[in-house]
Amino acid sequence: MLILVALADTLENLVRDYLAAPASVDLVELRLDSLKETDLRPLFEAKGKPRIATCRSRAQGGFFGGNEEQRQQVLRQAITLSVEFVDLEFESDDEKILGQTLTSRPILSYHHRGGTPLDLESIYGRMASRAPSAILKLIPFADACTDNLRVRDLLRQARTEGRDLIAFCMGDRGKVSRILARAWGSWGVYAPAKSEATTAPGQLLLSELVDLFREKVLQETTPLTGVLGHPVSGSLSPLLYNRAYQSLGIEGCFLPFDAEVVAEFLPLLSELPITGLAVTHPHKESLASHCDELDPTAAAVGAVNTVVRRWNRLVGYNTDGEGAVRALSRVMDLQGVRAGILGTGGAATAVALGLKLSGAKATLFGRNPQRADVAARRAGCVAEAWEGASRFHGDVLINATPVGMAHISAESPVSWSQVHAEVAFDLVYNPPLTPFLQEARNAGARILGGAAMFLEQAVSQFEFLAGREAPRELFEEIVSPYVVRGEA
Repeated sequence: MLILVALADTLENLVRDYLAAPASVDLVELRLDSLKETDLRPLFEAKGKPRIATCRSRAQGGFFGGNEEQRQQVLRQAITLSVEFVDLEFESDDEKILGQTLTSRPILSYHHRGGTPLDLESIYGRMASRAPSAILKLIPFADACTDNLRVRDLLRQARTEGRDLIAFCMGDRGKVSRILARAWGSWGVYAPAKSEATTAPGQLLLSELVDLFREKVLQETTPLTGVLGHPVSGSLSPLLYNRAYQSLGIEGCFLPFDAEVVAEFLPLLSELPITGLAVTHPHKESLASHCDELDPTAAAVGAVNTVVRRWNRLVGYNTDGEGAVRALSRVMDLQGVRAGILGTGGAATAVALGLKLSGAKATLFGRNPQRADVAARRAGCVAEAWEGASRFHGDVLINATPVGMAHISAESPVSWSQVHAEVAFDLVYNPPLTPFLQEARNAGARILGGAAMFLEQAVSQFEFLAGREAPRELFEEIVSPYVVRGEA
């Protein structure tokens, strides 16, 4: 079941949202915990999709501000008015209502925002024994990527037992389980039509589930690709790839894999039908060590931004340097250019090597001298202490750190007060105009945002992951709102 979440603070607005449920939706969850009115009859007299009545207290992660007796009275009123389903919280006073549900089928819910409990399977067993005829709903918070697999395994168990179970994970790391929930056998998955109706962390919008990820057609065997990083919530890759798959008629789904360390992602790589990955910060170097084979560029820089599974072997590629050179060459001649690069990670090393091969002279600025020396040797350039970046004199200064990225920081990695460079290039593309670029523009430099590089590397990357030529015009259309370039 695809369940629309409807949340409003007035009965009029809730009725409006209920009646506006699109054809793609099977059920509507009416969140009654924000309502000011107490007479629910107009809501249940309206004719539309089948409904779930939900009223959660603040302690349960909801919005109801009254006492428990008042909250349960709301649920009882919905049952009396013949709501099709009623959501009751496990191990709470709601269980007193289990035997009073009349024609309303109960959904016995368990939500755990403090992570995925170690005894998740035991909780499921207790719920099943407590309410044999109810739909069970277990929604833990994903602490790690592997929690998605625990939920999948629980859904498999419920399937073998013939039991209706709703299960997926909250949080950014749990988005994978939301998208694949019904493919894994979940009785339903929830999504609001608008962001202001979001009721849980990591909840995807209805348009994302239906139009972008096409969750209704996904199966356990559907080929999967995705972006691996931390964080990945601001990545354009899922939009880019899923739109491209649809336009070219390619079977598959491109997912956001959020993992703080590569180790927590490896079980998913083993157990899910993942055919390839786009790799971003901070995993470009660590995932390279798990590849069975590296192309010459990836081997040279010791980092990958693309991994493809071939005959159960992982092959790593790096299109970062190529993408940066193509983007930068559109605004300046690279022959003999003096470039400064902030950072010593996989992206910085790849860009430095790409510039060297294009006739430029690059200097890497890093906080860790040993790491900087290793990166410089790989790229065939020189390394200097981080403090030297703030006094850089050259042609282009490039930010290859995540500083300035949305959800990471809102500052520039260096001050431009003593920097002298003709061009500032930031590999970060979200936000499009970063603090680094703002300071550079104020200092009189021309600026180039990271979307230009993202586009160029993605065009090359797509051929590795999809085995088809990238639809460049479509990519340019999607990326265009993020493109920043111009004079001071």
